[in-house]
Amino acid sequence: SNDRKERREPALWKVAESWIEELSQLLSHEKFHGEEESASEDASSMELFSRASIGEASLGEPPSDTAAKIKESLSNQLAWLKDRVETHHPNAPIVFCHNDVNAANVLLHSSIGNINNSNINNNTSDNDDENSFHKESVAIIDYEYGSLNYAMYDVANFECEHCGGNDNGVPNSELLPCADRQRAFLEEYVRQRNEISKNGEGEHAGRANAATTTPSEEVRELRSQVRLFRMASDLYWGIWG
Repeated sequence: SNDRKERREPALWKVAESWIEELSQLLSHEKFHGEEESASEDASSMELFSRASIGEASLGEPPSDTAAKIKESLSNQLAWLKDRVETHHPNAPIVFCHNDVNAANVLLHSSIGNINNSNINNNTSDNDDENSFHKESVAIIDYEYGSLNYAMYDVANFECEHCGGNDNGVPNSELLPCADRQRAFLEEYVRQRNEISKNGEGEHAGRANAATTTPSEEVRELRSQVRLFRMASDLYWGIWG
């Protein structure tokens, strides 16, 4: 149908815009401390928040003015990212995404702890059912933020989650998967997707045969998308936090 041929709209931009608006409203009347603590401490916290958000202190200005600056800065960053994605990757695939794949949302079967790495690498095992990794050994849970979104946003967010920071608010970029590991992940992603297409399953059925790019070319394109969406992930969850 004509409706199915229409370009899907990713939720990323609209959700982030709504969070920016909500944040702006909250900051206009923000109270960081209880009534028993002084207004000066509250103002100090607002300045710290301002520095973290826009790179400058609020200098004692009214919260509504600071909130407006923060809203403008975040909105401009979001608009820049959206323009970069739509300009450089206009055909970036949009699918149903989890949007929050992190360690707490990935469940592994208890048998995985007993896997022998050498058996996996050699594709041999005394007992394939118990020792070999298979798809049924992993489950993704918690689809609270699930929506239509860019496929590579999920990959980018997954990479960002390697850096931690949930406990102290300071992600460690040195923990980001190395380039070889990122490439290997996407190579396997393309291989699995094409296998599904070849078998005539899902919305990508027939896509592998119709592809005009080689797998290596597609992996390079997907890696370029992931680099942009890592910034989108940082901004998305920065606003949420």
